[in-house]
Amino acid sequence: MKKAFIAGTLQFVGFSLCSRLLEEGVCVDGISNDYEDELEQRVAEEKLMMIGRNALFQSVESVPKEKEHDLIFCCIQDPADKESRIHENLLKECASLSLTQKIPLILISSMEVYGENQLVIDKNTVPAPTTINGAAHLKQEQTLKKLFNQSGLLKIIRFPGLYGPWQPNSGSIHKRIVASLTGGSPVQDEKEERRDLLYIEDAVNALIELSKPETFTGDTVHLSSGKENQWREAAVLLNEKKESGVACKLSEDITYTVRSSVSLKDGLSAQTEWIRQNLYIFQSL
Repeated sequence: MKKAFIAGTLQFVGFSLCSRLLEEGVCVDGISNDYEDELEQRVAEEKLMMIGRNALFQSVESVPKEKEHDLIFCCIQDPADKESRIHENLLKECASLSLTQKIPLILISSMEVYGENQLVIDKNTVPAPTTINGAAHLKQEQTLKKLFNQSGLLKIIRFPGLYGPWQPNSGSIHKRIVASLTGGSPVQDEKEERRDLLYIEDAVNALIELSKPETFTGDTVHLSSGKENQWREAAVLLNEKKESGVACKLSEDITYTVRSSVSLKDGLSAQTEWIRQNLYIFQSL
């Protein structure tokens, strides 16, 4: 891969993916979401300052028409968003670029397309989301599947829960760490994808690996840690008394097991240290 296009560059997955590709010497053109929330906008500006210094990155206002890119990544809706960020026109423009120029497109989706009680999942399981985020991801999937039909250019990657540096401020792990550092009130338990948990850098490494056609032949793949009780272990490490997380069984033929570069303990420590160093971002508003 020499050049990639990312829609949703400043989202959790989009930013981590962009940063990693730039580190590998890949040129990236990116278009970012519009943020109405003041804190989200502040975080987005911090991210843009970081990647904007890299000569390989270019922030663009619209989807290009020419075949300049080897891959298109749609990261508009994060796997654990609390709201719908669907931008249907942007989604369709990315699809048009892919189809007209024969460029593979990878859609970042979420395990939340499955309802909270769908705990045994195989290729025949029909998604029945029970959250706004899950419904938004499913709508994106359906829109693109209809446009791409049997072209073979679309791959959907469904992510479980994610944590690590730059986790959105709406994430429960982020909130718990901020509360512990500032002496704030305990975070109330929220609806969040808790069937599994991955460190963001490991998830992005898997995403890049899956962008190679030979890595996984199916058009829809589910990322997995290959471990049980990740959320419960995280709750213990964060000194949470209430157990969290649910057991889920994924069929092997639709699953890609992500290689872990850090233990859950070390990953949470890295996120805690990152928040400690960047606490000003979240306290300045």
